[in-house]
Amino acid sequence: MDVVNPLIEVTELLIEAGGEALKSCYQCGLCTATCPWGLVRSFLTRRLIHESQIGLVEIEEAWLCVTCGACVERCPRGVEIIDIFRAIRRIGI
Repeated sequence: MDVVNPLIEVTELLIEAGGEALKSCYQCGLCTATCPWGLVRSFLTRRLIHESQIGLVEIEEAWLCVTCGACVERCPRGVEIIDIFRAIRRIGI
């Protein structure tokens, strides 16, 4: 009997939609600390990326990102976080 994990399928869809950078993030948290939107509202970039890595995509949260690029500038791995959010928006799950 084969076990099907739908969460892996969602992550694969996200990567195919342009979220290739998802593989590079190691969850340091600098994106969340840098995000100016996080000062105004509880917007946790790190949490959204982690949930995307395991297939728990929240489309509504991804639309809160204003794509200012502050997170990308501070990322030590050079992860294009904006591309991940755009991919989440594109697949619309």
